[in-house]
Amino acid sequence: MTAEMLSYLDASQEELKQLIRDLCAIPAPSHHEEKRVAFICDWLKKHGVEKVIVDEALNVCVPFGCDGSDDITVYMAHTDVVFPDTTPLPVVEQDGKLFAPGVGDDTANVVALMLCAKYLLKHIPREPVMLVFYGDHLPTMQMSDTSLLYATLGRVASNDSLSWSPEE
Repeated sequence: MTAEMLSYLDASQEELKQLIRDLCAIPAPSHHEEKRVAFICDWLKKHGVEKVIVDEALNVCVPFGCDGSDDITVYMAHTDVVFPDTTPLPVVEQDGKLFAPGVGDDTANVVALMLCAKYLLKHIPREPVMLVFYGDHLPTMQMSDTSLLYATLGRVASNDSLSWSPEE
């Protein structure tokens, strides 16, 4: 990790904590991540991310330098929590630590990816990178009843994985 990256991480600590508080308070039971997805998309766009892809299953994909590339590094975190609550969830801070339903599974990682997106806007990676915020399913496979991540991004000809060629 470069000194510049470490400096960014250090300078982002308060924003990181506030984003965790904000995101943890938004209920997101499995298959009902709409409010969190809206928050994530709004935040990304507010910070200058122009290409935000949201599919019908509410997976959010943010590509950096992926156009025309077959070799993409993907970083992922899931947006749902296993709690069925649809009311705001409690967030408690004790001794500098945050406690809330889903904070460590996986809200803190969602926030880390959000801050990565902000960093990558100013420090375009040399290799293609995709940030994926997904619900409770495997985005590299089935994103919804009708789409796969790779087909949605145009990496393969169709959603029918059995018809993919070895090159795909």
